[in-house]
Amino acid sequence: LPCASQLLVRFLYPSGWLVETPTITENGEAGNIGANNYVKGDSANFASLPVPRGKTLDALDKEFFKNWLSSQMANDVYEDVKVKKIRQVTQPDGTEMLKVDFGYTLLTRAGFTVLRQGIASAMITNDAVVGIVSATTQLRYKELSASFETMADSFRAYTVKAPALGFDNPL
Repeated sequence: LPCASQLLVRFLYPSGWLVETPTITENGEAGNIGANNYVKGDSANFASLPVPRGKTLDALDKEFFKNWLSSQMANDVYEDVKVKKIRQVTQPDGTEMLKVDFGYTLLTRAGFTVLRQGIASAMITNDAVVGIVSATTQLRYKELSASFETMADSFRAYTVKAPALGFDNPL
């Protein structure tokens, strides 16, 4: 997202997961928005890519979402990202979003490969496709799929105005 864009991002996640938020310093903002169970390899991370010119959310294809999903992964640790299904959903509060079922192969630093599976939800805010990408090992997916659906359904991103704190005014 452009530097001037500020979003309020919210989503539910399982109790006990560690939350990660960006760090804001005098040099700007850096970091990730997410919640993870690092011990078991479960994750939910924010992802964002600009909306291609002239496209609407329902016109985006599997190739776009393949890139969107991998935008929040380190380039050398995954391969074979597959978008299995894209579902258009209107949430009870009227929010239009897409839910994306996907899978990929994780390449660990120790040389192992781990099949991962997940659900993501995406919406358009500030000319960007934003959403939460939740994934776990293929073996744990069935156990966590209901939690992942809840995380996907609960995701929202709202445009907010920067607070006027008055720090720009000298005393």
